[in-house]
Amino acid sequence: MAEIYFTKPLHLIFEGYQSTYLIGVEKFGADEPVEARITFTGATTSSASKYQDRAIKSKTSPIGDFYATTQTLTWATNEEGIKYVEVDIYEDNFGGEPPEYFYCTLKSEQAEVLLNKTHCFIIDSPMEFFSSYINQPFSLKIEGIPDTSEIPVSTLMQDKFDFMFMEVNGNEYPASIMPKSKFEIEKVNNLNYSRIGNNLVFFNGEYHVEWLNHPMWDDINTYNRYEGTNLNEYSAFVVLLPFTNDSNVPVPVSISNSQVWGFQRMGREEQDEQVNASLTGVILPNSNKVLFEYARGVWKTNLNFSRSKWNENLKPSFRLNLSGLVPNTTFGV
Repeated sequence: MAEIYFTKPLHLIFEGYQSTYLIGVEKFGADEPVEARITFTGATTSSASKYQDRAIKSKTSPIGDFYATTQTLTWATNEEGIKYVEVDIYEDNFGGEPPEYFYCTLKSEQAEVLLNKTHCFIIDSPMEFFSSYINQPFSLKIEGIPDTSEIPVSTLMQDKFDFMFMEVNGNEYPASIMPKSKFEIEKVNNLNYSRIGNNLVFFNGEYHVEWLNHPMWDDINTYNRYEGTNLNEYSAFVVLLPFTNDSNVPVPVSISNSQVWGFQRMGREEQDEQVNASLTGVILPNSNKVLFEYARGVWKTNLNFSRSKWNENLKPSFRLNLSGLVPNTTFGV
């Protein structure tokens, strides 16, 4: 099966200097034809402030920088390489506006999608954008853009992911009811991130752990009776990062090659497929915790689990590729 992916996880688009911006998608494997759909998601003039500012343009308003039209790329049999979607950027003449954020999603029925999202910032002033996050600039000049003589370069660093189960309301379980070991097998744990100055971080990595240990339903109920608490037997699974999202809003993460199994409402093949296809994640506000959600039919829920004597031998497992951009961070959590 052919493989396709965005060529870059992050794009910085300089408004006023780039009227048409190209976003690359590469196909690897020439054994069959491939059609790929690229969609755009961001805030509009009528949507809630879920995304930074307003990137998507409306025909009824001068605000916004581009029209979010779904685009399609095709590769013939025996054809490989990079093709591009074009984003026409309209300068909306609102000088000094904050960065406008959107992301692109890549889907295909004929190929395996390795990197299915790319994050994009439309920047009115490069120096204003970076000065919001950078304390230690380095000299770097971008040809054709006059105010980029001190854009900092990034430092690549490595670390590891961690995880935990917490109550669905966000509270952590007391240590006394948690299993002595969190898991039985850890196959892959690679986290790479580029740290620019003291605040801006782009990260990506793979985390693969099998047979997670979870507090028993009876242990939680016993603790509630003796301590007068009301801990929930259903717990949410979260991945832990080595840095904190210092903002007051969730930061979305990109998920690819998702393979989770054994969690709540999973077990049949079609259930597993629905969960993995719809899995999304955010870094919680003022936290280092990545919380996951998935959809089944009309409802949406956290990636959660409960363990009792009826499913004592069932232990969930997961394999995820995660990436994201965190504008405001603190290290040493």
